[in-house]
Amino acid sequence: MSAPQGTAPSYPKKRNVPFPERGFVLIAVMVALVLVAAIGLMLSTEGAVEAELTGRGTEALQVDHIARAAIQHAVWQNDGLACSGDFNVPSTPFGAHSYVATVTGGGATTTYSLSADQDSWIDSGGPGSNNGGDSDLHIKGDAGDLEQPLYRFDLSSLPAGAQINSASASFYVFGEHPEGPVTVHRITAGWNEGDVTWDSISGSVDSQILATIPAQPDKDVWVQVNVTAQVQSWVNGEPNNGILLASSVAGVHAQYVSREGAGTKQPRLDVVVGTAPASPLAIQATGTLDNGITRTLNRTVSGYQARSGAYLEPVGDAYLKEDDASLNFGASSGLWVQDSGAVGEADNSVLRFEINRIPGGSEVTSATLEMYAYNDSSNASGSSIGVHRVTRDWVEGTGTGTSGAGVTWNDSEPGISWSNAGGDYDVTVLATADAPAGTTGWRQWDVTNLVNGWSTGAYSNQGMILVAENASTLVGFRSSDYSDETLRPKLTLTYACQCGSACLAPQGTGSVLLVRNQNDPDPTDTAKQALFEAWAIRSTCSMIGTIKRPTTPRWPATMWCLSAAPARLRWTRN
Repeated sequence: MSAPQGTAPSYPKKRNVPFPERGFVLIAVMVALVLVAAIGLMLSTEGAVEAELTGRGTEALQVDHIARAAIQHAVWQNDGLACSGDFNVPSTPFGAHSYVATVTGGGATTTYSLSADQDSWIDSGGPGSNNGGDSDLHIKGDAGDLEQPLYRFDLSSLPAGAQINSASASFYVFGEHPEGPVTVHRITAGWNEGDVTWDSISGSVDSQILATIPAQPDKDVWVQVNVTAQVQSWVNGEPNNGILLASSVAGVHAQYVSREGAGTKQPRLDVVVGTAPASPLAIQATGTLDNGITRTLNRTVSGYQARSGAYLEPVGDAYLKEDDASLNFGASSGLWVQDSGAVGEADNSVLRFEINRIPGGSEVTSATLEMYAYNDSSNASGSSIGVHRVTRDWVEGTGTGTSGAGVTWNDSEPGISWSNAGGDYDVTVLATADAPAGTTGWRQWDVTNLVNGWSTGAYSNQGMILVAENASTLVGFRSSDYSDETLRPKLTLTYACQCGSACLAPQGTGSVLLVRNQNDPDPTDTAKQALFEAWAIRSTCSMIGTIKRPTTPRWPATMWCLSAAPARLRWTRN
């Protein structure tokens, strides 16, 4: 049983598209659902506690469980507040008992809900037309026929130079776009909704992606994107020319409600302004029994902005074919995974995703690998495919069954052998997906721990490998070279940045210079230094008036400078 060789169609290759978490339902409905779920969780916890208390019958255990329930309540409430600062959990009944909690450390905050003061949409098919008065704004991505909405929010009520703990823009989907995501970009020139056209503004849009709205299969829902870094730039003095939405996949044709639309569905920008470090937060929770006995617990947690994310396609993928051990399949339209049970008939598939759009210091909260299976008719009952971490660099190659072009069963790249034929990888199975015979479609693997390891630098990002975990398994997946881009492999990420952080990944190349006095540090400079270090780019350091002192990557230079006053710190990305 041997996998067929793929073919390489001719079309533009691979791209990475970042995006935030899934679309939001109406806020009121969402809050109600979350409250119901939270109350259900606490009630079920209460039931479990009562059962245990009946068995053990100790007051110390009772009051400890109640205090822990208060901690859970405070953590849940903190997750939903999006950096809104200090708060209290009031006295809350827990059966015959009660608890309270206080959360501090977020500082004083002010929340602003801002309306769009200008919006419109532009049309490449009508380059001179103006659509500023329309009640819905169009998004379209067909070749030669692009439609793109523009928004500007009035920030005049925000204090100049204020610390932005979080900023989220919300849009109401009037016409769905299941075909793919929509990206958010900064506009670099001034405009007015009454006269803006494609000709006047389309050339004044930054290509850098600020955020991404995922594909929306349903209409009449809210979507939300994290634009904290951009709003911070605006209040720091950068001209506020607003943002533009663009389709990132051909075929997208959507409508979002404009500021001229229904009042409850108009676009808005929710901003939390702080006056102190917004994370971490300290929770003090007290449980009280009905007889007056109390127990107080303390816990430190991080405060997070609205979740962001990324939708990535591979920057490299190939399958390794044991019975063609010297041939490369890096440009094949298929990725095969096989264990026939016979000697010499196995296939593994390797994939690599570039995750440098995840800001340093953020926490990856979910990462899902999705692959489209189009051939699995030969699988035995109980077949499954596992994901492992690759431990050696490899080269994708350009072959469709040719030699010398890239990774093969025998070699990680031309002239360099794997330590173990078929790929060098950690034997730990990170996740598995069932592969029942005769069921084509999407397969999913939870690879959150793997991506977190890459993001934190616990290990190098050398990709992942799919391996059959059972004999009599043969599955063909679509690769990044397949002609229909909607069926290519994808890695869907969500991540969260701490309150008050820029939540911004480095873009492009160049150097950043920060001059500061380490013995009398300015809080703003401290925040900038933390951001640059989170990017994990090369640093150099010099004392004022002395020779620049180069160092190795990561932060020996910074550590050396901590004892210097004043000093220059320079970070370089290349």
